[in-house]
Amino acid sequence: VLQFSPDLDLDQDLARGVTEVDTLASVIFGVTYDRADNRMDPHRGYKMMVSAEPTWVMDTEATFTRFWAEGRYYLPAGEGGVVAFRLRAGTLQGESPELVPITRRFYAGGPFSVRGYRHQGLGPLSETGALLGGNALFEASAELRVALPRDLLGIFFADTGNAFTDWSAFRGENLYTSAGFGLRYQTPAGPLGLDIAFKLKEDPLDSSSFGIHFYI
Repeated sequence: VLQFSPDLDLDQDLARGVTEVDTLASVIFGVTYDRADNRMDPHRGYKMMVSAEPTWVMDTEATFTRFWAEGRYYLPAGEGGVVAFRLRAGTLQGESPELVPITRRFYAGGPFSVRGYRHQGLGPLSETGALLGGNALFEASAELRVALPRDLLGIFFADTGNAFTDWSAFRGENLYTSAGFGLRYQTPAGPLGLDIAFKLKEDPLDSSSFGIHFYI
């Protein structure tokens, strides 16, 4: 399948002051191994995903490959409850990391990353405080899911993570962490939800103390 599509994060990066647009050619290879007991509402088992995306930047003729891996593990906890863990890591490999377009670098933050922080709002900063994106990514989270009446699910969670210039810059003190709670309503097509997450480390680009995330 040959597909041409705009980068979904392009508008956000243009708002950050990016003025140049590159044309890229890439193909994504991925493998998923799913041993969870239910795809929509897992209570037991695990899931592992690995992906590689070799990319050619036509304008600069730079080449790089974007790798990421994610693992999820589920344990039953009481009557209808679940303890869920998630670990995700990514890296960019290429001859000239500085030529990787800003939209293809790694960022952390947002409803499926470190909740409470802005979507893709965490990562290395320039000397002027601009968000540059990183060549390495680390994220981890833990959730306690509690079954409630009327197809409702209560969630208590903690997230941590960040993007880095490279893996040599990975430090525990560089991680941003949040904690909070949420609510899910189970439907045949998947859950509807709301999360409220409180920042446990100050965000240099956003002074708010918490974030609210909606899920459809």
